[in-house]
Amino acid sequence: MRQMALVAENPNKFVDSFSKDFEDLFLELLARRYGEKRILANTVYQEYIADRDHVHMNATMWDSLSSFVKYLGRKGKCRVEESERGWYIQWIRLEADGGVSEKEADIRRKRARRSDEDRMSKILKRRMEESRIASNKVANHDDAQEKKRQKISVDSNMKVSVKLAISAGGDESTVKRKKRWDNLFSTGAFGASEFAEEAEAAPKSKELKISSSMREIRKDTEAVQKSSVPFGDSGASAVAGASGNKVVSMMKKDSHASKSDSNRRISGKREKHWISKNIVVRIVSETIESGSLFRKKGVVVDVKDLFEATVQLRKTDAKVRVLQKDLETVIPKAGEDVLIVNGRGRGCVATVTSRDKAKCIAMLRLETGEDEVRKRFDDICMLDCRHARRGA
Repeated sequence: MRQMALVAENPNKFVDSFSKDFEDLFLELLARRYGEKRILANTVYQEYIADRDHVHMNATMWDSLSSFVKYLGRKGKCRVEESERGWYIQWIRLEADGGVSEKEADIRRKRARRSDEDRMSKILKRRMEESRIASNKVANHDDAQEKKRQKISVDSNMKVSVKLAISAGGDESTVKRKKRWDNLFSTGAFGASEFAEEAEAAPKSKELKISSSMREIRKDTEAVQKSSVPFGDSGASAVAGASGNKVVSMMKKDSHASKSDSNRRISGKREKHWISKNIVVRIVSETIESGSLFRKKGVVVDVKDLFEATVQLRKTDAKVRVLQKDLETVIPKAGEDVLIVNGRGRGCVATVTSRDKAKCIAMLRLETGEDEVRKRFDDICMLDCRHARRGA
């Protein structure tokens, strides 16, 4: 009872004492056992509590190992880094006067200089690559437009040849069909005698092959006959003009269809940029705001030029402009929603069913209800809860 009364009179004194003992013993074990090696904080903690006489953490000012590791990072006694596996910790050798050693100061200077040089080099390379891609796109676009113009420039008086293939002992329906076309050619409706010559010289096969474009021409011919236009030169030009317009429209439809097919094929292509609005990202640069935002999370509220994002920090709501190379994706727990930011299914919302931190692989179930798909951590990112499907 006397001990409890003493603690009740001045609890902070005893908590501070236990906290100092815990910190000293933990750092002593870290320095003696691992030196300046980067190691998981939980590994060191498990060795620490193996001593039966150790100071328990519940007697200190820290409520968890994470808060204790963050404290060491703020005080500059250790380098700390959060990852998917947990907190990594690295002891910093200090001088007798409490300052950092010359070796540590040199490491920090080199790291800052290398970071600046790498950033400038990457920016230059990225801009050169973007310029090269833009110039190639312009050249390809000009070539495509030229080919399109050459393809669509169809002569209104073009000659269309019909090739008929009729079996040697053709059946009655085939023979009737041939006679009907022979009558059509003999009237001179197309204004060209070569139709009949090519029909007679056509190779023989088992069935009659007529292209879809020729069916369109026959429809135009019947329309001209119903309108009582006399056949001859004027009738031939009218049919040829109508046929030419039909061919041009068909070619335009084929061009649009091929473009849509190519767009669907490109939808699964991997791109260099992946940042998008309403996703949760983590800042991984130590040079932004003097390193105060290192490993901080935020929501992307705006994207500029594909590779620059405006990130709103979660705790302070402050906004900062960050390049894509200084960001990494955040992977939520199973059952939460993510956005596929790269590769196949880009732009789709999915739910995490399981994740493998060792292999950096997650299994997703798409909102379309398809089978589960496998994606890398770099290709998916956590959605802001305000924009997730459950919140929509």
